[in-house]
Amino acid sequence: IAEEIEEAYGVNVDVVGVGDAPVDASARVLLAAMREALVNAGKHSGADKVDVYLELDDREISVFVRDRGSGFDPSLVSSDRRGLSDSIVGRLQRSGGRAVIRSAPGEGTEVQLTIARPTDAAPLADAVETPVAAPSIGAPSETRPRRRARRKART
Repeated sequence: IAEEIEEAYGVNVDVVGVGDAPVDASARVLLAAMREALVNAGKHSGADKVDVYLELDDREISVFVRDRGSGFDPSLVSSDRRGLSDSIVGRLQRSGGRAVIRSAPGEGTEVQLTIARPTDAAPLADAVETPVAAPSIGAPSETRPRRRARRKART
């Protein structure tokens, strides 16, 4: 997702993740909302960098998407604009998660996304130690080192 946003919007996406677990239905919902937050930052913030912090534990997955761009007043977003209300907040609410959007003009934006891990999910320690063929959330991507090298070349 980070590479897609970097290429589409010319913004650097710096991802830090703590924990690792297979991508399940909850994680897919959260990742889709995170992608929308990144698209919004790439399109609207004017920032040249977006930070993503991802944390997984046995109970929940949390993501923070932060830019230091132009910011906006969330209360002034028109009801016909679906990115925030449906693609981020609504998507998480429909799956039992929550989204908090903090922003102000000139102050940048932070989007906090949280969703519970399924009650039948393996404890995080088991998920980290067990090789999994399916994609996992939080695991470093094979493309990440190449992207960081490219990012350093841009500055």
